[in-house]
Amino acid sequence: MNKYILFKILLIASCTLLTTLQETRAEQSFENSSRAEVVATKQKHSEGNHDTLEQMKLDSDNDAVLDKHDQCPNSPVGNDVDRYGCTKYAKIEPIEEIVVTIALLVNFENDKYNVEQKYFAEINRVAKFLKQYPDKSLVIEGHTSSQGGSQYNKRLSQKRANEIVKVLTDKFAIDNNRLSAMGYGEEQLIDLADTIQAHAINRRIEGKVSAGK
Repeated sequence: MNKYILFKILLIASCTLLTTLQETRAEQSFENSSRAEVVATKQKHSEGNHDTLEQMKLDSDNDAVLDKHDQCPNSPVGNDVDRYGCTKYAKIEPIEEIVVTIALLVNFENDKYNVEQKYFAEINRVAKFLKQYPDKSLVIEGHTSSQGGSQYNKRLSQKRANEIVKVLTDKFAIDNNRLSAMGYGEEQLIDLADTIQAHAINRRIEGKVSAGK
């Protein structure tokens, strides 16, 4: 084989090898580029999902109801809320006023309503209570025995209650605005017996005062 043919063979082989190397490098470059794009796409997708998850977890008003379900997104902090994130408003029942009956041992003669002076000390005891608690008011309740007609007894018991109010205001300087009088006649008998003793007990005065809520 002459030198010319050998040189030509070597030249062809070198060109073929060079072409193969160039093709291999091109393929590797393409694969690397493709991989980079895939990684970038995955990373971008992952970041997008991350934002979505964060948004899904948001609870702006801290009421334990996620924003995506919260129909009242601005409910006050600390309020008890329902599953929709809205404040629960409990039904508030009115609080009954506590009323205390004060013993006021004032009795009357049959068919009489004037207050005897011997009962002033007892009335003064109630007056001192009212002065000690100036925010309290007092209801004076008048009662009679079952003797006589019911309508007449009603009027008589009212007169008895009015007389006690008069003594409290005139003798012991209690503001009339803090006092009220109510006559019950024979509606609230203590002793139902038809005796002198029972009738005497039933002819009485009671005081009722608010003890607050």
